[in-house]
Amino acid sequence: MAGRSSEPPYPGRHRQQLVARFLALRLIHAIAIVFLVATLTFFLIRMAPGDPIITRSEALSVPPEVRAQLLENFGLDRPLVEQYLRYLGNLATGDLGYSFSENRPVTTAIMERIPNTLILAGLGMLLAFGIGVPVGAIQGWRSGSKTDNALTVTSLVLYSLPVFWLGIMLQLAFGLGLGLFPVSGAIDPVIHDGLSTFGRLWDRIRHLVLPAATLGAVGAGALARFQRSATLETVVQDFIRTARGKGLTEQLILFRHALRAALLPSITLFGLTFPALLSGAVLVETVFSWPGIGRLIYDSIAARDYFVVTGTAIVSAIMVVLGNLVADVLYWVADPRTRPAS
Repeated sequence: MAGRSSEPPYPGRHRQQLVARFLALRLIHAIAIVFLVATLTFFLIRMAPGDPIITRSEALSVPPEVRAQLLENFGLDRPLVEQYLRYLGNLATGDLGYSFSENRPVTTAIMERIPNTLILAGLGMLLAFGIGVPVGAIQGWRSGSKTDNALTVTSLVLYSLPVFWLGIMLQLAFGLGLGLFPVSGAIDPVIHDGLSTFGRLWDRIRHLVLPAATLGAVGAGALARFQRSATLETVVQDFIRTARGKGLTEQLILFRHALRAALLPSITLFGLTFPALLSGAVLVETVFSWPGIGRLIYDSIAARDYFVVTGTAIVSAIMVVLGNLVADVLYWVADPRTRPAS
């Protein structure tokens, strides 16, 4: 008599339940991470020296009673624990507070800057993976050759360069030296509004080239080193020798078989590369005066704008969590063995 099957009666529904449970757990983890980031940022920024209301240049000209009134208006005269509990209550309703330096709600200031940062970080990631992965695969495939040695030196140099230094060098070389690209801002404020639709698009692209190249170059150097190691582990596998035995060309074996298997570790890196690019964007946006979240963080820290600093930290944490979730989904697509199972 045949034994009963261990498979569930409705495998499709069972898999959907597993995926839903996994996503629910990730949502709980995401909420916990955002809560911890909000808490740490809330207290750390308030421990830093500086006045949240009045800048150093204004401190001598503003009467103490005016400063006290401003602190009271923003609830900053309350005990720290009470401020924290109020902030959590407002955060639960989606209220990130009011910006002292921007003189508007924090949510409005952040939403205005997010598209610029996403475009910059997204293009930087596209360049990093588009250059780093194929270069690393070629290095691993031709390990020990002159090509491998030259690309290894290049990737190590790029990986070792401070991102802000590389940005300044690109400004000097391609901006001020050759005059090919603008060195600051997202648009030309003088002529942008008078340009045609294509002209405005080209103006934005020209301003995007140098900051995106800075982020992409450093990321490509790191990814190339990682992809080289992954490819070296793949080329000695049995299925590669089998493909050669069937008479397939080296190019076909590399791009159809070896690279596909070696991509799995790089997909895992997606979740780590995205937050790295966000942190690098703070420096790049500062160097190139790019009007994104990174520049907003820099200016708000200098102004001791508590609510903007905390709000941008929360938004960055959410973006990092989403980046890791996308990496998990891509990993499921690339490797069925990693999908939720009973």
